[in-house]
Amino acid sequence: YCSLYCDGGITLVFPASLGRDEPGFVSVDWTAGGMRYQLDRKFARLERRVGSLELTEVRREDAAVYPPGFKDSGQAGQD
Repeated sequence: YCSLYCDGGITLVFPASLGRDEPGFVSVDWTAGGMRYQLDRKFARLERRVGSLELTEVRREDAAVYPPGFKDSGQAGQD
């Protein structure tokens, strides 16, 4: 996976390469005001259908306690 740290505090995480039938995810996180948000799109294989779309929100001061889950748990597309 590759991480792209953008100006303004947005972070993108995505596969460096992906075969057509491989599972994976794309993740974006950002901080707005006192909250930190993370949006994850998981898929069982690369197609137009969404396996899952999850939004997590955590208070900014708690972000170190609950870091973004960028590592694939092996559950991609099974939610």
